[in-house]
Amino acid sequence: MTETGARVVRERFAGLASHRYFPLDFPRVTLVGVISADVGLGMADFRASERTFQLLTQVAGRAGRGEQAGEAVVQTIYPDHY
Repeated sequence: MTETGARVVRERFAGLASHRYFPLDFPRVTLVGVISADVGLGMADFRASERTFQLLTQVAGRAGRGEQAGEAVVQTIYPDHY
């Protein structure tokens, strides 16, 4: 990332974080994206699918908490896992 790009990212995040929101509650966030969402399914734990579902549900719930509707985009490698 270039210095200018890093500065822009810092400024935009500072704009979001400057409002005093409850932790992880950003009302102006309307889109959440998850890349490789199914990576957690490959863990050697019998609870892996439940934990993956819980995390995806939490992340998707972060979008659209304000007046505008939210949207979650989930990218997966194994769309037919279950």
